Order: sequence, then structure tokens, then C-alpha cells
Amino acid sequence: TKLMCVDTIDSDQLTRQLLHAEQELKNGRTIIINVVTKSGTTTETIINFELFLDLVRRYHRNDYQRFVVVTSDEDSALYEFGQSSGFSLLSIPKKVGGRYSVFTTVGLFPLGLLGIDIRQLVAGARAILPACMATNSMQNPAAMSAIIKYIHYQQCVNINDLFVFAVDAQAIGLWYRQLMGESIGKELNKNNQRVEVGITPTVSVGSIDLHSVGQLYLGGPRDKFTTFLEIERPAHELHVPNMPEFEQFVANIQGRSVASVMQAILQGVQAAYRNNKRPFNRIVLPSMNPIYVGQLLQFYMIEMIYLGHLFNVNPFDQPNVELYKKETRNILAGL
Repeated sequence: TKLMCVDTIDSDQLTRQLLHAEQELKNGRTIIINVVTKSGTTTETIINFELFLDLVRRYHRNDYQRFVVVTSDEDSALYEFGQSSGFSLLSIPKKVGGRYSVFTTVGLFPLGLLGIDIRQLVAGARAILPACMATNSMQNPAAMSAIIKYIHYQQCVNINDLFVFAVDAQAIGLWYRQLMGESIGKELNKNNQRVEVGITPTVSVGSIDLHSVGQLYLGGPRDKFTTFLEIERPAHELHVPNMPEFEQFVANIQGRSVASVMQAILQGVQAAYRNNKRPFNRIVLPSMNPIYVGQLLQFYMIEMIYLGHLFNVNPFDQPNVELYKKETRNILAGL
């Protein structure tokens, strides 16, 4: 099973994705379109839905409805359109915003199609709840994380970098970027006072970005707080071939596991951060098992609620996002 995420309207990328999807259909494979938009009116999502629906219709003229799943609010126009069109329907809980919806049909349906054990994912989320709801903040990891980031923000450390030392975890970093950006970056606080606050979230991937932004992080402005996300046990074991003639290029790597070399790099980076007094913390997952990933996602969502409280902003809305949508609609109306 393959998952193709079509989340922007770049014409060149869309063309490649449509050609790839059409080739799959020509080869007799099944394509399921899962259109996901809470409001049902997101411009980019509707355009992409139309393009892929048109493609599937051409290959399944009489029963194309069987291959479409609509995920939206039950009272959205798209949901009602899906009902009248005979599409399969999944509803998003009314009170759950997009960035918090990973444990709803939004996240669980596509993950289930991919064969991910979504029961374990949800079980992990439930398992960490008691710790993250503890009233003693010193024993509450989500509260402590929020407090640490807020204290650093007050000291003008207003950039939060999630440095993931596993390429497979990059998507978690991108999700967290949206979670923090939309939840904390606010023009007005809960008292309707103009505050214009927010922590700027960035994502780095180890060891790739040590060769692109490592110099900036270790030598540049002291405005960044880093969280290193580490995976203790990778899914695959790989060893460097034992070739003594390569010792002249990099010493002490022959025959070692690739994971141990990555761990040495990570420890070296953290030692450099420590020596240069660059603030950081660590999150270590034993593996990318769904249980641990579920715990991490739940931890971060609750952390964001605590951060919203500390900043005195609503972590569940995103009113300023509507500004560009309104302007876009005005421009389209005038074309």
C-alpha cells in the first residue's frame, strides 16, 4: 500500500502525481481518494479533490463512488455533497481542530490503510495521559516542557528547533511545527489585548542539517531552544563494511554499526551544545513503535495546551489564517 499526500497546488508536482496515479490505474491497481478538510471549503484541497476525482471517474465511470472517502465536519457542505454523491463518509469531531485531529478519523483512517497498528497508537496516547495530567508540574512531563520553553521565550529565546535524529521522524517535526505555529502564534490574547506573541518552530534532521545549519545553531544568535528527538533502536541493523583501506579517511568506523556512529554524532552535537551553553533537552523513543509515537503525539498536544495557558492565548483557534483565505477569495472573485 502506498500513500500519496497531495497537499498543495503546485502545478508541476500535481502533474507528476496525477501521472503516477494514472499509471497505477492503467496497471489495474486500486486508488482510494480520501479528501480531508474540516471546513470543507479549503481552496487547495477542493482543487486537488476535483483533479483526482476526474481521473478516477475516467477509469471507473459507473462505480467511481466506491473509491472516494470524504472526511469533514458533519455539517460542512462537502460532507453533504458526499452524502448526496454516494461517497463513503468519515466525520471529524466538531470540537477538534485540524492540528489536534491525529487520533480522529483524519489520522487513523489513512494510517490504518497503510497497515499501521492504530490500536497501539491510541493505546500509547492513553497511556501517557495520567502523567501529562498530573497536578504536580514537577512530575508532569508536558507541563515541565511547556514551562521550560516559556521561560526561555521570556529570555528572548523565541525559536524552537525540533532536531529529529531519524529521517522517519521528520513528518512528526512538520506536524509539530504546525501545532506550535498555529496554537501559540497569536495577535490577541484571551483578554482581547494585542500581544503578538509566539514561538517560531523549525525542524532539523540529523545528521543532514548539521552540514547546513549546524554552524548557525552553534555559532549564531542565542535565540534558539533545541529539542533532540532520538530513536534508541532503529528498525534495521546495518554495519559499515570492514575495509581497512578506508581507515585513512575516517578512523574508527570500520565494522561498526551505522546506528552506533549516528549515536556518536548525536552525543558529539549535544556535547558541543553543552560546552557552548546552547539550551536543549532530549526526548528518547525506544523505537518508532506506534505505542511510543502515540505517547509522543499526545504529549506534544497537551504541552501545547499548557503553553497556551502560560501565554494567555487560545491554543485551539487560528483566526489570522482566515486573512489570506479571505483575500484569496476576493482575488478569485475578481478574475
